Amino acid sequence: MPPLISVVMPAYNAETYIEQAVESVLAQTYQHLEIIIVNDASTDHTALIVEDMAAQDDRIRICHNEQNRGVSFSRNLAISCATGEWIAFLDSDDAWHHEKIASQMRLVEQKGAEFIFTGATYMDEQSNMYSTVFQVPKEVRYQNLLKQNVISCSSVMIKRKFFEKLQLERDDLSEDYLAWLTILRTGIVAYSVNEPLLIYRISRHSKSGKKVRSIQMTYRVYRHIGIWQPAALFYTMSHLMKSLKKYRKLNIHYF
Repeated sequence: MPPLISVVMPAYNAETYIEQAVESVLAQTYQHLEIIIVNDASTDHTALIVEDMAAQDDRIRICHNEQNRGVSFSRNLAISCATGEWIAFLDSDDAWHHEKIASQMRLVEQKGAEFIFTGATYMDEQSNMYSTVFQVPKEVRYQNLLKQNVISCSSVMIKRKFFEKLQLERDDLSEDYLAWLTILRTGIVAYSVNEPLLIYRISRHSKSGKKVRSIQMTYRVYRHIGIWQPAALFYTMSHLMKSLKKYRKLNIHYF
């Protein structure tokens, strides 16, 4: 039997997009998976939508936070409930190409990879597609990742064993970037499928969409892992310049 993939999806007031996100998982050509959705005390119809979908497909499991706990807590809860050998992250407003997981599993077979991410394309808040494709390097090591976070959280598929001692931390910083740096700092290499298998939604309301806040959260990551202040400022400015270049291609201005 092929390895089970546990798809982790936190959701807060996600009624507009979550059905599209879940359907993109169910449409995968690689079918041996489970979807663990954590409803983070949504006040809209998110719970009703996902419960209806779960009633139609027993691979979907729902957890409910009694109060809003944030994305890090919700992802940690989903990981703790996962039964798969692999964890794949997907935010409730993003989507996958139908070959995403299958392509990553091929790289596992070829490279023995334990941490795989992909390239991306983009859509806006109305699901209109941009023509820009975000290309990624074939492999990323710790020193590469310090200079630019090229690993989109919703593209990551990673061995669950890495989260036996590691938890995602704090919503006032880029919690996924912190996790990737922590893992790669041990010598692990992240390998990519350089194809736009993630469809990333550009939203002004997301943490990444609020660019000033995003820059502050990136700086906090560097300080959190012990990088001294001048170096943290240097890496943060490097991130800023590369982020501006990326969003300029999309003709999006958040400043």
